[in-house]
Amino acid sequence: MATYDFRSSFFIFINNCFTKFLVPDPCNNHCHEPHIINELFYNFGESSNNHPEPNLFNFIIILL
Repeated sequence: MATYDFRSSFFIFINNCFTKFLVPDPCNNHCHEPHIINELFYNFGESSNNHPEPNLFNFIIILL
């Protein structure tokens, strides 16, 4: 049970660091086009008001 908690905590930590590195200011995308790298890892849709949402590729890379 403790191993599961450690793994999930580690995954959340890595995901947060990865997101802060690629998207330092999520509101920047209201006026500017996102970079190609950001488009690989995040979806920018009208439902989220052009804020980045992680996609499946992002999830797979973080798991590796």
